[in-house]
Amino acid sequence: MKNKETTCLRKITYQDDKGKIYEFITNNFEISNQEIVLIYKTRWQIELLLKKLKQNFQLHYFYSETKNGIKTQIWITLIAQLLLTGIKNLLLYNFYVCRLIVIV
Repeated sequence: MKNKETTCLRKITYQDDKGKIYEFITNNFEISNQEIVLIYKTRWQIELLLKKLKQNFQLHYFYSETKNGIKTQIWITLIAQLLLTGIKNLLLYNFYVCRLIVIV
């Protein structure tokens, strides 16, 4: 007979400024609800950044197989994204970043 293990979880509900309700499940009981929400907001921003990088730059494969080569490619991509976002913010016309890459 298998020993069944019970896992305790905590459900957090959050409503944003627009009224949209989010529900988070966590097993961390040591930090506050606000901290959990902040962690998930931050994680979502990271996911959006990675999505942009994959759409606008060739991060589908790496040119190197070494740890240093992969890190270098990621850093160069992040710097390029930062520069293009800065240029986009300086321009009066609202370009999409992928369109701006073609122009540059």
